[in-house]
Amino acid sequence: MNMRNIQLIDSLQQKWQAFSVRERRALVVGGLIGAVLAGYFLIWSPAANWATEQQQRLADAATTAAVVAAGRARLEVESSAGQSSRHPGANHSLPVALSPAHSGSIMQQAQQIAVRHDIAGSIQRREPVGDDGLTIRFDSVPFATLSRWINEMSANRLEVTTAELRPETPEAPAGLIDARLTLSRTSR
Repeated sequence: MNMRNIQLIDSLQQKWQAFSVRERRALVVGGLIGAVLAGYFLIWSPAANWATEQQQRLADAATTAAVVAAGRARLEVESSAGQSSRHPGANHSLPVALSPAHSGSIMQQAQQIAVRHDIAGSIQRREPVGDDGLTIRFDSVPFATLSRWINEMSANRLEVTTAELRPETPEAPAGLIDARLTLSRTSR
């Protein structure tokens, strides 16, 4: 240690010794309280806030998963009900009747079916994916109506290959979602 540091330490020791016992206790208690407060505000509080945020994100993801699972179950029920209502001996791998839009482009079909289901105003973006695909984004669309739209697209041999669904906002009415779907034509 250099001379300057030694002098500084000696000076601090002298000042400490100059305090009365009562003043030293007050300084020690004040230092401990300051250390506890600093630990709380710099370590504990941010960690607790982060944990709360992560729990909320997990709860939101679970809610979204429950909504998607319920919609999928409803689609499966509607799909199986549609198949059982067909005439006996009919080919169950084909839809009952293809819409007139089946001969048009995927983008036209998506738009026409959305108009029929009154959700065309929720379409924010449509992009072709190759010759037989489409990426479409809906904002603030009722989940039940979107499910029927997907079911009709499927009946026209257009299957959803990827889907990103999330609640519109936490404050939005229940059942409204934002969705980004990729569809492609199937050969069934």
